[in-house]
Amino acid sequence: MLIEMLKEARIDDENIIKNVVFEGEEIQGEDLSSIDFENVVFKKCRFIHVDFSRSGFYESRFQGSDFSNCKFTGTFWKKSGLINCKGSGADFSQSCFKQAIIDGGFMDYVNLAQSKWEKSQIKESKFEKAFFSEVTFKKMEMSQVNFKGTDFYKTPLKAMEFASCNIEEIMLSETLTELEGVRVNMFQALEFSRLLGLEIVDEYTP
Repeated sequence: MLIEMLKEARIDDENIIKNVVFEGEEIQGEDLSSIDFENVVFKKCRFIHVDFSRSGFYESRFQGSDFSNCKFTGTFWKKSGLINCKGSGADFSQSCFKQAIIDGGFMDYVNLAQSKWEKSQIKESKFEKAFFSEVTFKKMEMSQVNFKGTDFYKTPLKAMEFASCNIEEIMLSETLTELEGVRVNMFQALEFSRLLGLEIVDEYTP
């Protein structure tokens, strides 16, 4: 059904698909770029080498779907979400997320470089060795996210709270300026102190 509606959208030159639920579809090698999805649900769908670049998602969501290694560069997300999805290796670079949510996803190695986030949430998800370099965060909420080995190079983390997240082995610039104003728990603070070259001792010995 998705391919048929895509063809109609292209023919009408409106490039809009709206008010529909796609369930259990498997799409491979298709060009879904520059399409606006409005009030659309992708439920338990599988996308293989699909190009969604420059598309917009408005009050839409992917639920229990697999879009690993698909292309989402330059996409726009407004009041939309990725719920319990698998997106390992997908490319979301230069995308914009506003009032969006990622909940319960497996997003290892995903590329989110140079993306922009505002009033959005990432929670209970796995982002091991993902790329968040040169990202802009504004009024974000992070909760129980596994960011182990993730690249935050040149991404200001001021006022971001990672206390419930795994941020072991994250990648930063040599100056560690990304950490200014970040909110972490005691154990994370000890780990960062080692990056700064500090040595923690149990007691003072004159």
